[in-house]
Amino acid sequence: MSKKIVIASFGGSFQIIPPGLTQLNEIYGSGVGFTGIDFDIIGRKIPEFEGKNSATTSDGYQWFWALDFGDSSWQLTVLFPWG
Repeated sequence: MSKKIVIASFGGSFQIIPPGLTQLNEIYGSGVGFTGIDFDIIGRKIPEFEGKNSATTSDGYQWFWALDFGDSSWQLTVLFPWG
């Protein structure tokens, strides 16, 4: 998977939400502390999980962790900020 940042816009609404991602966001938002190992364990329970890594966006922000999801037709990275 390329780590090249691509800026795209879509007409109308566009979402790809892997099963389990909503639950992950709810748990994370509740203030439960996560470690990198926790993110890896949780990510493996979600279909199309490809891995966990660190990420820095074009604005220079270094994210706590990034979880990558996808298959042959789509790729999605979910970025988690530092607490």
